[in-house]
Amino acid sequence: MKAFLSYAIDRCTFQGGARIGRVSLLQNSNTFQNLQRTSRHILSSSFTRASAEPLSESFSDFTSPIEEDNCSSDCAGKCEQPQKRHLEQFSYVHGFGDSVRRDVDDGAPFLEDSRLSGFANEASMEIQHNRELSTANNEKIVSAGIDMCEQLFIRITSSRKFCNSKSYIADPEASKARLHLSLCSRFAHFHGALKVFDQVKERQVKLNVHDYNILLYLCSGVASGNILKDSWKSKKKPNKTLDDPLQDNSNASENSEKIEHNISSNDISQYSPEDVKLAIERAADILEHMLENGVNLNESTYTSIIRLAVANDDGDLAFKTIKLMESSGISPKLRSYGPVVHLFCQRKEDDKAYEVDDHMLSLQIQPDESILDSLLKVSIHAGHDDKVYTYLHRLRKSLRVLLPATVKTIENWFTCKASVFAGKANWENLPSDEECELAIADSGGGHHGLGWLGMGPWQVRRTHIHSNGTCMSCGEKLCVVDLNMEDTDVFAESVARLACQRMKLNTFHIFQDWLGEHGPFDAVVDGANVGLYNPKVYNGFSLRLLDAVVRRAESRFCTEKLPLVLLHGRHKSEIMKSQAGVSFISRFMKNNALYFTPSGADDDWFWLYAAVKCRSVLVTNDNMRDHIFALLGNNFFPKWKERHQVRFSITHKSVDIHLPPPYSTILQESQRGSWHIPQAACDDSEVVKEWLCVTRPRDMAFSQET
Repeated sequence: MKAFLSYAIDRCTFQGGARIGRVSLLQNSNTFQNLQRTSRHILSSSFTRASAEPLSESFSDFTSPIEEDNCSSDCAGKCEQPQKRHLEQFSYVHGFGDSVRRDVDDGAPFLEDSRLSGFANEASMEIQHNRELSTANNEKIVSAGIDMCEQLFIRITSSRKFCNSKSYIADPEASKARLHLSLCSRFAHFHGALKVFDQVKERQVKLNVHDYNILLYLCSGVASGNILKDSWKSKKKPNKTLDDPLQDNSNASENSEKIEHNISSNDISQYSPEDVKLAIERAADILEHMLENGVNLNESTYTSIIRLAVANDDGDLAFKTIKLMESSGISPKLRSYGPVVHLFCQRKEDDKAYEVDDHMLSLQIQPDESILDSLLKVSIHAGHDDKVYTYLHRLRKSLRVLLPATVKTIENWFTCKASVFAGKANWENLPSDEECELAIADSGGGHHGLGWLGMGPWQVRRTHIHSNGTCMSCGEKLCVVDLNMEDTDVFAESVARLACQRMKLNTFHIFQDWLGEHGPFDAVVDGANVGLYNPKVYNGFSLRLLDAVVRRAESRFCTEKLPLVLLHGRHKSEIMKSQAGVSFISRFMKNNALYFTPSGADDDWFWLYAAVKCRSVLVTNDNMRDHIFALLGNNFFPKWKERHQVRFSITHKSVDIHLPPPYSTILQESQRGSWHIPQAACDDSEVVKEWLCVTRPRDMAFSQET
């Protein structure tokens, strides 16, 4: 390693709320030595892989380069890309999580000057319109992408918009280099990006941290064997998800079939073993140049180093980098942990996988479904029935329905030999029915948490649940699982905090004060959703429909107060045009049961907060899949929505209210120790395709041979 390590990093960014400070890493000898070892390891690593085949399916594709985001510290890196549960899993598996670039959604090129973004799209579309890309083989596709990248660069840099941009006027060479790197990233032009980097070194052009992160991203992507081009030409509409509009999540995710459906093979560039080896070697050069120029490493930089280590099959180095990242004052995110956990699980190193998982939980970062699935698999392979039990309950806590791949993993556990003796240590002193019943009541329903119950082999069946909540296989009745008082308060506070961050002045604080003075209410009505039930038939907003639904909700749910009706302020003048509207407003205003949301504010925040805070039902047909609901995550929102949303239907004769089902769609552990696991349909993660019913006798005498 060259003398740059004597200079090392003389400053490092610390992110703690709004505080940004500098610190010399040389003051911390351990941190400095770890960084030195990391750099040396990458630079001198012996490449042993014989082909460009990725380590596993978990590392087979990469999306666009990572960039720093302004994510709040409490989101644990799960608030971006909520529109697709399967894309959320796909992103976290490859370490992207919360910072998948926005052009994955809308196809916009990631250019520093926003004015150039539109021009780049126009140029791209014009070039694409006049070009027929051959898909006969991957080499032609890659060649066409590289050609398009260079043509775009020439066209943009010769345009007036670019030459008149502030960035170009300030530093023409740096502006061109950044544009070229962004386009290389977009079209997965790895060799082109390295050429730009060599020119930058030769001409001593100054790059910023994001430019270096693009280079490191490309290297880490190529090191994995292939990389997903950031293609504008595939604007994929996100599929409907559980609670979409993270995360997880994400929060959750879709299976590999869905991912393949949404990602065209034309968008994936594959690389040779020579390119893979070159990527690892050049990544060290880029990191060295970055440190020589005194550029602060950020979370994205460390994450790229982690991916490179994982691509080189060195999980220990990757985990050390995570620890170095934390000691440097930069909080790791889920995308940093995912590749490391998957690698250890794939290599059947269960102790190391558990260590990474514990480190992740110590920082309040919750794993997504794909990570929990990998941890389940390695636990099953190792025969750790206590770990399997723990991960099943973590799945229950974080998700409503599970992907088919995860359900298959659970089924494999209950049909393997090790599961027959699960809980054997407690067979002589199993908890009584009364103890189990009390434990279920204390937990809020749906599980007792006392460990494996029953004796002997398990019976596993695919089945369905009757509309009354009875399992059609074993006959047990599923229970209702709702948020407890403490979780409800936490959920209400999180809704209020997010709403206040997205509203001007004190508009939401005013509503909170108003609700505190006049609440609580037994029912909350989303007035706009009801009034616009069928606008083509009822000619726009219908006060008659709103009044009918409100009266039906009043008779069904309310005892003393009228239902709280929330309407956007723009509907007030329309309602006041008729005498019936004046009477309606007068009646509800007199009883303090009508609130008009201010102009410019999203009324979704108001009726959601009111329903959560008052612990009441919410009358609306809104699917709650907008982006704002993704910010709520998967911990509380799906469970609350299932139990508190009341839908309605209107015919020419009547108004019908549809109550929540008499059972909760969630992984459940019964009083007798049986399990019921809901599996999502492949085409829609909100629809339950079938249930996995798992039972075994509560008392059974069987021999060792059995």
